[in-house]
Amino acid sequence: MSSNTIVLLILSFVFFVSEYFFTYKKTNLMDRLTQFIKDIPFFCFNTIIPAYLIKTIFFYYISFLHWASPGYVPLLEGFELSAGLLFFIGFLISDFVGYMTHRFLYHKKLWILHRMHHSSKVVRWHSSFRFNPLELALTTSLIYIIYSLLGIPKYLFYDLLIFNYFINYMAHSELPIGNKYIEKILVTPNYHRVHHSVDINNQRSNYAGVFTIWDRMFCSVNDTPLKNMKLGIK
Repeated sequence: MSSNTIVLLILSFVFFVSEYFFTYKKTNLMDRLTQFIKDIPFFCFNTIIPAYLIKTIFFYYISFLHWASPGYVPLLEGFELSAGLLFFIGFLISDFVGYMTHRFLYHKKLWILHRMHHSSKVVRWHSSFRFNPLELALTTSLIYIIYSLLGIPKYLFYDLLIFNYFINYMAHSELPIGNKYIEKILVTPNYHRVHHSVDINNQRSNYAGVFTIWDRMFCSVNDTPLKNMKLGIK
């Protein structure tokens, strides 16, 4: 078992326990276990895809670049950037690409891919894995191709992956976290919960994954109150 898998399992346990004790919507343990079991197939399958794409897309795309453009030098290679700065650049790129693809998936012909993510009336930390595998493959492939072009080291991909899991767990959790000042910059569970409303107008808003700046830049912020809001799709 890899170290990343161990970290992911620990994160899953922490969020499961945290939601049980601190949720905004009290339910019994059996209900939580039942809902979690429903998402286990997504949890298992969709944790394999990103790691597989890192290995395949990174390798084949770099090979293609060297074949199509002999002597190609990644755009960031000559800047001698620290690992921390590369990590931040990579994280910012993945968040922006995630925002744009997320928004694009609401096109009527692509909604069939994203519909699965909104299909549950219960949104909890494990809902972050409830994706059509094709959607996940599309988004992560775009991100990894950009990483390859820029020259972000392969080892950072895995660190970014784990960090993204944590962010997605938090955004989809039932933890009662929300603050209008925090949400000027960062996505909170309350902020993202609006996006999972059955109301189609709410669904077409709050697309951001981490930084709400993208929603503000592209006019998709929605501050609708959460009270009695139903989740899922009609």
